[in-house]
Amino acid sequence: MRSILLPSLLVVAACSGDDGGAANQAASEAAAAALELRPGAWAVTGETMSVAALDKGKPAMNPKVGALKETETCIAAGQQDKPPAALFSGSTDACDTQRAYLSRGRISAQLSCKRVGLSSPYQISVDGTYTAKSFAAESSLATALIADGDVRIITKLTGRRTGECPAT
Repeated sequence: MRSILLPSLLVVAACSGDDGGAANQAASEAAAAALELRPGAWAVTGETMSVAALDKGKPAMNPKVGALKETETCIAAGQQDKPPAALFSGSTDACDTQRAYLSRGRISAQLSCKRVGLSSPYQISVDGTYTAKSFAAESSLATALIADGDVRIITKLTGRRTGECPAT
């Protein structure tokens, strides 16, 4: 009796999976959409965690460890996959996003920034997590200047959506 019952249960189980697959696909798509950064105004706080000179020169940038810096930026509709560099740079320097990966709640981005008075652009790597209305990440800024003064700065970033973007 057991040998007859077991194969028939397997057939029933195999046939009943079609509707579940479509439902799982729809649920996965809804979950992915819920994990996009929402367009709107964002407030970002950067806390300097460490500053390390990389050569014998005076560091070209030298924020105090523990210093907080507040910035605001706007994510326009359609920018969720590649938000403006200002969201992760924590500065008003001219930055461009070289690479951005935002998927399933993970952030990985590479920025290239220029600052008046520095001989070369500097790079920022960002790694963290996000939800539709917030993110937490660590950024690592590194300079490779022509002259002495190279520095590595680690910053903890926290961001939150504060509402709609101001009208322009």
